[in-house]
This record gives sequence, structure tokens and C-alpha cells, in this order.
Amino acid sequence: MKFADWMCPAVWLAVVGAPLGCKAPAPMVSAADTAAVSRNGDPAAIAPALAASPTAVAPAVAPSAPPTPEYPPPPCEVDLAGSLTAVAGKGETHYVFAANGDCLDPNANVVGREAVNRDDGLFSFKVFVPDGAVLTVCGSIEPSAALPNHPLPTRRYGKVDGVFRAKGTGHLRFKGLTLPIADGPERTFNTGYAR
Repeated sequence: MKFADWMCPAVWLAVVGAPLGCKAPAPMVSAADTAAVSRNGDPAAIAPALAASPTAVAPAVAPSAPPTPEYPPPPCEVDLAGSLTAVAGKGETHYVFAANGDCLDPNANVVGREAVNRDDGLFSFKVFVPDGAVLTVCGSIEPSAALPNHPLPTRRYGKVDGVFRAKGTGHLRFKGLTLPIADGPERTFNTGYAR
């Protein structure tokens, strides 16, 4: 027996190639199969040979459209302006704040708080809230060491009469508000800022 007789490609692959991770060669598409397609234009004639070929290409699938992202509606911009009825003394600062709901509630959902840096007690600030928010406006006079995000206890505060509804996604203005400040039990207001 000659070496070439027993060393056929299948035996050679099993003895030498298998330990190295080689694989058997894939069947090739014959010229007769491709000639059949070119003669009659029928791709089905070559389908069996292509299915066995490692270079066969899967049928093209149309890519699906990416999902449309959903964004929340834009907020409503609300301007609030008016005056406090009491003026801060030396070492004190005015603060005004708006809440979605009752601003005097200890757990109020405060949406904006600003220091009033005027001696006459006039204020003007804006908040951005979702459509349908029901706003109330409160104010306080606190020690000057207080900050918008770190209020200090106070006995002087008050609330504007009425509520202000945010409608749509536009720009609303509420002017001429009167914020009465009076003495009351000591309290520290929620700021709406994370602590």
C-alpha cells in the first residue's frame, strides 16, 4: 500500500488536522450548477448547492425601523410676581417659593424657591411645571444665614390667596400678587431641593 493511498484528505484531516482545530473542506458549487442558473435564470436550480456551501448568504431581511422614542411634553413656564407685605429687618432675608399643591404643607412639593434681594419686598421668579399643575405661592422672612436650598426656622411667613393653574406648555404670567407675612408657630419650610 502506498502512502498516497491511505493518506487521503479525510485521513490526513483526522490524523493531523483534527488536533489543530481544522475542519473538512466545504463542498464547492459546481460549474454545471452555475451554468443551470445562467441558462434558464432560475435561482432555485442552484439552491441545493448553495445551501451546502459555507459561503451561502442568508436571504436579505429588510431592517426594521428603530423604535420611536417617547419624550414627556415640555413643561409650562410660569412667572410669578408681586410684593410681600412685610419688609425684612437687618440680618434677615425674604424668600418666596411655589409648590404644586399647598405650599404651607410640611411635605409640600416645592418647585421653586428664591431669595428676594430687594429692600422693598418686591419679588419675581419663574418655575417650570407640568401641564395641569396647581400652584400656590408662599413667602417667609428668615435669618440671613439661610440659603435657597437650606432654609432656617422662622416665625414669619405667609401665603398668597388663591391657586394658579398651569395650562399647556406655553408661558404664563401671574403679576400683582400680594404675599402677606405674619407671625406664626416656628417652622422650617421644605425647599424642593435634594439634601
